[in-house]
Amino acid sequence: MVSEQNRAVWRRTDVGTRFASAAALTLDGLIAVNDNHDVLCLALESGQTRWQAGLGLDLLSTAASASALRSSVEGDLVIFQSNDGSAAFKTFPATDGYQIAWKGATLIDAPPRQSLQLTDSYVVEMMTGPIANRTTRSAQVVIRDRKGGKTALRTPIAAQAGALEGPAIRSWQVVDGAIALEVVQTAGTGINTTGVPGMTPSGSNVAGKIYLWRAKPNP
Repeated sequence: MVSEQNRAVWRRTDVGTRFASAAALTLDGLIAVNDNHDVLCLALESGQTRWQAGLGLDLLSTAASASALRSSVEGDLVIFQSNDGSAAFKTFPATDGYQIAWKGATLIDAPPRQSLQLTDSYVVEMMTGPIANRTTRSAQVVIRDRKGGKTALRTPIAAQAGALEGPAIRSWQVVDGAIALEVVQTAGTGINTTGVPGMTPSGSNVAGKIYLWRAKPNP
């Protein structure tokens, strides 16, 4: 931790740097994940461990590669997402000893998770890439309740009507309770909106099309 005078206030050398990108600064402390897959909350003033808990995600790791780990802070929760799962932790020390607030249910036939964004009430996860034992690329959106982690909606995004292949998603953004998707479109293909409530084209550009999708599931 560095002070306003650019001098180290404290230093920890036992945390490791494998998941440095998952570190998050909160009012309760610096949340970090060590190389043993433990989540730690370090006091901002001293660097001492305020609490420590197991991550609870299936992180795939080999000598050649390691699953990415991302985090997002909202209020008193820090939400972690790996390629294979997501879980939320309380940032404050839990009096009952349970730091994990929720863990997302395991999804069958799901591509790797790539990123997540938050709405007022939901966690929106974008999943794109290959599915085990399949040759096609898939794209899916999962919307979870932010407090409890319950899956409110899971839906595939097809590159064209009747196809299993998902589109190449250039970027996406949650804004004003909706999801804006920018997809790369090639000749003769387009995103399939059949059966997806509220998903209608709202514009286009040179490289593809932009679609707007409500981020709040229909009751």
